[in-house]
Order: sequence, then C-alpha cells, then structure tokens
Amino acid sequence: MAYRNKTIFNPKTLVEIKFLQTANDTNGQLLEMEAGYNAHSNEPAAHYHPYQAEDFTVLSGELTVRIDG
Repeated sequence: MAYRNKTIFNPKTLVEIKFLQTANDTNGQLLEMEAGYNAHSNEPAAHYHPYQAEDFTVLSGELTVRIDG
C-alpha cells in the first residue's frame, strides 16, 4: 500500500520510488511520486494509462520518452 513518504527500491532494476502524495492525501485525485533511475538504465515496460494523465518533471539529468513505438 502506498502512503506519503514511503520509499520502495527494486534491487534488480535499481529504481527507487518515493511517494509524495497518494489517493489518501488528495481525495483520490492524485498520485505523486519521485522516481530515481541510474544512467543508462533499462526503460520501464511498455504501458499506458487510458484514464489518467501522466506528467514528468526532470530534477536532474535528462529524460528520453518513446511515444507510439
């Protein structure tokens, strides 16, 4: 279960995610999280969110995004 300030780490992908705001904090309106990736890490599995908007803010480094393949 996600909750504010919870951090999870995947030792296989070396990705760390910290939950900043969850549904409980925002009356179901928002899930905000900060994800940390190592340079040249594998891209996440292909996925989409048909009923959600997804926004990214790069805090440091750069982000490459694949759209429509």
